Amino acid sequence: MSATGYLIVGGNSTGFSFDEPAFYLKISDFAGDLESARILMAHELYHAVQNIAQARRPKPATYQFENERYAALPAGITRECYAIRAFFDYLLAEGTASYVGDDAMLPAHGVYADRERPRSREGLQHLEQHATLLDMSLAAITGPTPTPADDVYAVGFYSPAPLYALGYTMAKAIAEHDGDTAFGQFIGGPGDAFARRYMVLTDTPGSKLPKLGPRAPVGGSRRVSRVNHPSRLGRSHVSACAKLTPRRAA
Repeated sequence: MSATGYLIVGGNSTGFSFDEPAFYLKISDFAGDLESARILMAHELYHAVQNIAQARRPKPATYQFENERYAALPAGITRECYAIRAFFDYLLAEGTASYVGDDAMLPAHGVYADRERPRSREGLQHLEQHATLLDMSLAAITGPTPTPADDVYAVGFYSPAPLYALGYTMAKAIAEHDGDTAFGQFIGGPGDAFARRYMVLTDTPGSKLPKLGPRAPVGGSRRVSRVNHPSRLGRSHVSACAKLTPRRAA
């Protein structure tokens, strides 16, 4: 297995990876903050590894959202599960990569570290709301008139990227319980399996992890409204699709 890294000096994104065994890092954003560059490089390199695993999936197990593929599916649970798996694929990809290139390891000072640390901390302070956003996103892509998947993705994964923080928390919980090597069972596989493992951990007695599913979280003294939608949400979404998830080879 091999991947290629490219150091660039232009563009709007500090780091990114396409569907190929390669990643890109805008080195000009770091201005000598090399330790931060190393951490973000780990995040993007992990994406490149994920892309290699994605390319090795058997065709029936492809969950990357494609509008044409979605439109060709029959309406109902098959189409819903396709959309759900693709969305959880994104959550798996960004959550595990964010754990591998962990912002908690950023140096005390640095051009990139000083800019990124407050954003990262802010995201981790609102996990209950992020979990509600996940429910709303699933409702939007599986409702009677689905919202375009690209639009829903943008709300959760573009800056300030609240679902990065939720995915990171899910990945960290799994790693702390099962060990870092547990990610091997998810890489290249459907993201809803990642979500199901996390949900088992949230049901552990005494767990304070944010649960997936519709609820009314409380942030300080402000109550966040419960999500009401006729479509199945959170846990119900994942459970409904579990029986359709191909098993990985041992």
